Amino acid sequence: MGLRTGSYFVHVPKLSNLIDCYWFVYANKRKSLNSREYLHPDGGMGIILNYGDALDLEGKPQTERCILDGTNTFTRELGLHGFINAVGIRFKPAGAFLFLPMPLTALKNETTSLSNISTNNYSDLYDNVYKSKTNIAKASVIEEWLSKSLQPNKCISNITWESINFINRHKGLAPISSLVETSGHNQRKIERLFNLQIGMTPKEYSRILRIAEARRLIKSGIYTTWTDIAHELRYFDQAHFTHQFKNVVGVTPREYSKRKSIHKPLQKCSHERYRFSRN
Repeated sequence: MGLRTGSYFVHVPKLSNLIDCYWFVYANKRKSLNSREYLHPDGGMGIILNYGDALDLEGKPQTERCILDGTNTFTRELGLHGFINAVGIRFKPAGAFLFLPMPLTALKNETTSLSNISTNNYSDLYDNVYKSKTNIAKASVIEEWLSKSLQPNKCISNITWESINFINRHKGLAPISSLVETSGHNQRKIERLFNLQIGMTPKEYSRILRIAEARRLIKSGIYTTWTDIAHELRYFDQAHFTHQFKNVVGVTPREYSKRKSIHKPLQKCSHERYRFSRN
């Protein structure tokens, strides 16, 4: 189909805990590209610099050139049509908080233009990335811009990091009451910090990780029944599992299992849960 992709990891130490990767997607103008991808939530956020035709997100053309894609709690469909040339920055959960002036909950399930946000010379970033000849050079430009854009008076709470790590270790399966008991902090305080610094509640973050594990199990083919998967993921019953899966992914587990994966262009990011795939 002529679709070329790539990703690069972070080389600046002070950014490594905040940025997952930088990604690149390109399709030649001569190719007739008509691709549908799925963006699964992972708790992070992203910036997209689009140099090609308008990207189609959930059936709506994204005409802005510098796109800020907020924290999402459900899977979205991305249409790639015509000439594709885009560069992206993928933030880890809470990573974007140190670069943006507002609570991240304000961007929950929202996509907006960087022009609507008080960011550091985003137009220079757009132009300088375009002028760079190689993906490595583009990544260097991005890292320089990110390093200058860090807001010195902001920090991510240790409570937030500890809570993220706890939920990650348990793949979203541990109840929030266990997180509260283990951390020794008030549940309201944890929820306030999550909304402020991640853009969603601990329960929502746990849910998307739990569903990510469900997708992994479905693709693995290890389990033969939906009841077995529901039991493995500690759901009360199959109906509860199906309901939560559909709320996040948009289709039932059975419908999801029927999708045929041709390739997964951006799975080279440091976390498997980075969602830019055919399934």
